[in-house]
Parts: sequence; C-alpha cells; structure tokens
Amino acid sequence: MFFNVTGLDIDARSVRAVLVTLDLRGKERVKAAAGIDISEAGGLGEAIRRIFENKAFRQATCISAISAEDVSFRNLTLPFTDEKKIRQALPYALEPMLQTPIEDGIIDFKVVHARDKAEIFAAVVSRELVRERLGMLAGNGQAVAVLDIETVPVAAVLAARCSPSDAGVVIDVGERKTVAVWFSSKKILHVRCFAFGCGADSETRADSGISGPSDDFPRFLSDLNRTFAYLDWQGLVAIQPWKIYLTGQGALDASLCDRLSQSLNMTVEPLNLFAVAGIEVDAGAMHDWNPFLMTRALALAMRSSLGGFNFGRREITGQADLSFSRKQIRTAAMLAALILALGGINVWLDYRYDALRLEALKSQVKAVFRAYAPEVTRIVDPVQQMHAKIDEARKISLGTGVDQSRTTALDTLREISSLTPPSTDFLMTSFDYNGGTAVIKGEAEDFNAVEQIKSELSKSKYFKTVAVGSSNALKEGGKVIFSMRINLK
Repeated sequence: MFFNVTGLDIDARSVRAVLVTLDLRGKERVKAAAGIDISEAGGLGEAIRRIFENKAFRQATCISAISAEDVSFRNLTLPFTDEKKIRQALPYALEPMLQTPIEDGIIDFKVVHARDKAEIFAAVVSRELVRERLGMLAGNGQAVAVLDIETVPVAAVLAARCSPSDAGVVIDVGERKTVAVWFSSKKILHVRCFAFGCGADSETRADSGISGPSDDFPRFLSDLNRTFAYLDWQGLVAIQPWKIYLTGQGALDASLCDRLSQSLNMTVEPLNLFAVAGIEVDAGAMHDWNPFLMTRALALAMRSSLGGFNFGRREITGQADLSFSRKQIRTAAMLAALILALGGINVWLDYRYDALRLEALKSQVKAVFRAYAPEVTRIVDPVQQMHAKIDEARKISLGTGVDQSRTTALDTLREISSLTPPSTDFLMTSFDYNGGTAVIKGEAEDFNAVEQIKSELSKSKYFKTVAVGSSNALKEGGKVIFSMRINLK
C-alpha cells in the first residue's frame, strides 16, 4: 500500500475525498476528509477542482472509482486456469454476451475458483467513459493510479478482515440506487446495481424517525432474493449463513436495517468501516467525517492487495488481440526478408547469445530463490516473490503480520521465558526465527536440565514439536551447550 493515498469517491450528488497515511510501523491514519456538493460547486469539474485545492489531497497517490451502473458484469467458466490464457480467451467468451462491440470496452476480471477450470467474474466498462474520467482528473492535475468500481473496495477491505469461512454482502444504499457486492472466502463473487434508493432527504427523514421509501422496497427485496438464487444456481453460494453489511445513506435509516433483517431472515448491521478497520482520525478531519457517507472514499484509500478492479491500466479487448497477432506475422515476414537480403546472420547470432544469457540469468535467479524458499512450488516472478517473502518475514519477525493466527517471534520468546523452570540454570545464546520454526542455542547446567527444558516447552499451546538437535559438555565449568528446534503451530 502507498504511504499517502487519496480515496476519491464521485457520485451523482457529491465528491468526497479521504486521505490515509501509512507510517513505517504499518499504522493507517485518516489525515484529512472533505465532501463537496456538486450542484453547490457549479458542476463536477469544479467540485473536483475544489477538492484538490487542498495540497494534502493533491500530493498523495489518487485512487478513484466509476459507477457500478456503468459496468456490465458476467459470471463465466473457462476450461483452464492460466492467467495469460484467460486474458487471451476472455474477449472471445464475453463478446456474445455483450450488446456493444468488444473493442469499445475495457475488461477486467477476478478468478473466483480455480482448479481444473476457472470460474471467472468479469467486468466490462466503456473505454470512452474511462478516458473521460481519467481526462477530467488529469485536467485538475491529478493522475489516477487505480480506477475501481464503487463499493467493490468496501467489500474487499471488509473481506480481508474477515475469516476465510465468512460470507457477506455489502449493500450500499444511495439517494437513487443501491449497489450490492457479494464476497466469500476473501473473494469478490458478484456485483449488482438496483434501482432503489433513500431519496435526497434521507438524512432528514432518518433524524425524524420516518422510514425510507416503501414503494420500491418490495421490488428491491424481490430482485435481491433472485440474485441469491442465481448465485446458488451458479454454485457460487457455498457458505452459509450470509451476513449483510449496510452502508451509504441507507445506514442512516435505522428502520431500513430492521426491515432488511426481517424480510431476508439474515443478520443485518450498519457498516462503520472506520471502526472495523480500527483507523484513527485526526481531529482536523472530524468536522467532515461521517462514517457511513465516507465509507467508499475510505475504502478506496485503504484499497488492499485483495483489491477489486482496475480499469485505469488494464485493457483487454478482442480487437487488440487480433490486430496484434496479425501485426506480429507481417513484421516477422518483413524482418525475415530483410535479414536474408542483408545477410543478417550476425544479428541472429547476437540475439541468440543474448537470449541464452538471459535464460542463464533467469535460471540463476530461480536457483537462488529455491535455495531461500524451497517450500514455494510455483515460481512465476522470483524477484517479486522474493520481495514478498522478505516483507512477510519482516512483518512476522516484528509481530505485525496480517495473519494473526501465526505465532510471532515475540510470542515464541515470551513462551520460552515463561515455561523455562526458574530453578534451571539456562542461558540462551542464540535465537533464529523464520515464521514456521525457531532454533535456540544455549547453555544449561547438565543434560538433565536440557531434557527438563524440552519437556516444559513441549507443553506450550504455541509449539507443535520440540526437539533437541545437539548437546555437548563443556570441558571447563561442567556445563552443557545445546541446540533445540521448535516447530510452531
């Protein structure tokens, strides 16, 4: 994640921004927040300009999103799991399902399940719409690093903080529409936009105790139930029960939460992402802070590696793939004729030498990676994977890893200290921790003391096995030096 990120949320009524900073300890904090009414500002462009008048927003990396109603979503299955093949085949598979030419759209996708075949959740958006949005932001001097889909980052951030067995639906109720995002096993399963909203005066009605619109609610409820049935038919709903998280303007209406819970017979709770993530908010940002209305902007600024979609950089089109292949063939033919005409054998030899040298370097890199990470069986990008392993090891050693179920270095040292018998003369001289195992070296008064230490450490709820590696008596002093390997749970 970036050190300073501005999450920019744009809807039909307002532009909201949240600035999140990440310090060296990995602690996230909201440094600034702002909301601009588009009509009061005189238009969308002017509202965006006023947001980025704040130097803090302007100097941070910007992540934004497009409306879910401008995106076509499709669930489909492909008979292979290789990502490169999926990217090549996806335009052809999607083309019969779309009403517009595939070359006019940008495609991004998520793999929901991948074993012998890949179950894909794909999203298609107009290329012209993406260019218009990026151009509007660029016109205000702001380049966008990621262009996602509204509400999807909310579900992604929430899913990243849930257990793998949790299944949920984020329902984002706005003024005139509702976006629902299904997630399970930390993956985005489905997104759907509904023609149901709270209306422009939702905040006023919520304060007075008046319930939300009733005319559209039965239709919304029916469409929501049909979507659950569709996911069940697709085999995507494998985990029950579902939990519904309500956010947006709808979360300000307490009666809507009760009606959804009673109608669906599911647990429904307002989603305060600020509280769920445990993020601190600077006092200067509190006057513009509403935990429900700022949810989407906050999630964009917190956009995790699980992430969502990115139409800002990822373009997959059927026409591009076909034209590129034909261009390759024509270029190869022209180069072959030119090489033969000019006697370009030396050029080919130079190319061959470079290719062999490149392969040798790749083999060396893979060999180094295998030596330091023998447990990794699938090597795709060894340099990037090594960076990831180093980051993971650093987080684990500091006890700051995301997976809090793993025993940290601090847990291990604390457990050794608490379980070692106080009467035992034990001096630890070395401690080596790599996340899955810990190796300690030390001195004890005799061999019986070593066995007693091993016996006591074996009682730990954090240690799977404890084994003495070697032990030798010192010539002077009568003490015993030993090593002990601990496999962690």
